[in-house]
Amino acid sequence: MSVNSHPGSHALARKTPVQQRSQRTVAAILDAAAQVLTDRGYAAATTNHVAAAAGVSIGSLYQYFPNKDALIVALEERHLDQMATEIAGTATRWRRHRPPT
Repeated sequence: MSVNSHPGSHALARKTPVQQRSQRTVAAILDAAAQVLTDRGYAAATTNHVAAAAGVSIGSLYQYFPNKDALIVALEERHLDQMATEIAGTATRWRRHRPPT
């Protein structure tokens, strides 16, 4: 049984932000989504709540995310990217400072 209500491609982002302003908008939407989901939980959170918390119109949110599940997928991807960056940095520092073998 699927955890979300939108199988497969319905949970994917619509477009990738290219311009800096668009990237900031998407970051604000994702930050707001994380907060709304934390505060309200999955069932009670809506895209309208996220848009309001991000300070953007619902139309702006829908330009990038077709539904709540797409927001969650994007949050997961952002978290995984951040973790990969942290792990790579830690590995680099470890290699630089490890004792000789």
